Amino acid sequence: MKKLILCLILTLGLALMSSASAWAVITPISPGSAGEPNLYSTGGLLDTLYGWTNLTRIDDDHDQLWFVSGAGAYVHPAAKYANYSQGLSAGSVSLFTVPAGGSGILPTGSAYYKYFSVAGMFPFINDPQGGAPPPGFSSIPSANPLWSTAPAGLDRMVTYRLVSGAYAGDFVMCWEDGTDTDYNDMVYRLHSVHPNVPEPSSMILLGIGLLGFGGRFRKRFKA
Repeated sequence: MKKLILCLILTLGLALMSSASAWAVITPISPGSAGEPNLYSTGGLLDTLYGWTNLTRIDDDHDQLWFVSGAGAYVHPAAKYANYSQGLSAGSVSLFTVPAGGSGILPTGSAYYKYFSVAGMFPFINDPQGGAPPPGFSSIPSANPLWSTAPAGLDRMVTYRLVSGAYAGDFVMCWEDGTDTDYNDMVYRLHSVHPNVPEPSSMILLGIGLLGFGGRFRKRFKA
C-alpha cells in the first residue's frame, strides 16, 4: 500500500513539474531593427496592439502544432515590419498573402479577418515570398532550413495568449523572416485556434484526481 501512495505522490509531483515548466522554453527576442518597434517591451508593438498586461508568453515547445477549436475560427494580420510580402498557410491550406511594401499596424475590423477550417493538427507556415526558401518558415523549428546567417532549426515564431481585454482567449503569433530575431516581421491574431498542448491546470487536476483515487482505495483496503 505504501508503494501505491508513493507512486501517486510521484505522479502528482510530475504533473506539478510539467505545469511549472510550461513556460520554461523561451526564445530570446532582440530589440527592433532601426526604425522598427520592439516587440517585447512596454510601449512596444504588442503593447500598442493589445495592452502588455493582457498578454502572457507561451512556451516555445508548445506552439508548434495547432487545431481549430470552434466555429468561426479566423486569423487577423495585425502588423507587418518587413519588405517582402508575407503568405500564411495552415498546413497545406493557403490562407492569404499580405502584399509587399509598407510597414506598420494593419487595418482592424472583420473585413480583414480570414475565416477558415482545417481538420486535425497542423503547423502554420509563414512565407516571406522572395525572401526565404519556399515554402517558407514553419511553426515547427526543426523544419526550418539554414538561411543566410540564421542556423537551421531556428524558432521562427513566438506566441502569446491574450488573457484579458477585448480579445481574451485569442493567441498572437509573431514571426521572424530574417536574421535579426526581433520577431516583428509579421504579427497575426488567432481566434478559436489553439496550440495542441494541455493547460497547466489540467495537469494539476490530473495529479489531484490521482491522489483522491489513492485515498479512496486506501480506505477500502483498510475496511
